[in-house]
Amino acid sequence: MTLKPIFNRSTCHLRREVILRHVAKLRKETDNVQRCMAEHPGISLETFQRRFNELERNYKHNIAKITLYEAEKTRN
Repeated sequence: MTLKPIFNRSTCHLRREVILRHVAKLRKETDNVQRCMAEHPGISLETFQRRFNELERNYKHNIAKITLYEAEKTRN
């Protein structure tokens, strides 16, 4: 499941494209780090799970911040 930020109806399509490219870059970087951790022979399963979950939380937090900012933009 891919998370996407929720935009205002009034958000410019160019702004949406820039944000979506940034989100895709974040996802790609997160996936790359997770893949490297999975292939690393020195990382235990517990450490891998803890770091994997931390990376996922950070990614979801970034999506939530973008969505919150876009929601607050209409009020201003």
